[in-house]
Amino acid sequence: MRINFADKIFDVSRENAIKRIVSPNGAKEANVIHLGACDHIQLIDDKIKQNVWLHKLLTDHAEHCVGFDIDPESVAYCNSIGWENIY
Repeated sequence: MRINFADKIFDVSRENAIKRIVSPNGAKEANVIHLGACDHIQLIDDKIKQNVWLHKLLTDHAEHCVGFDIDPESVAYCNSIGWENIY
């Protein structure tokens, strides 16, 4: 989403908002605990391909990120495709 205020354009994309919150100085400094990290199992692969999966975005911009989810199937799937920081 882009918002124009008095000829000033603000980029409020989800990725840029995450970057500003998690690594405001451009450095990976934040430690993040991500609750509900998996998403719906049938959506994970597509969201990863589109670079919109929240857990990947958080992991990419934080120094350390650990995710937790109550769906054991989704957790097992994420672990099986290499996301070992989800429990």
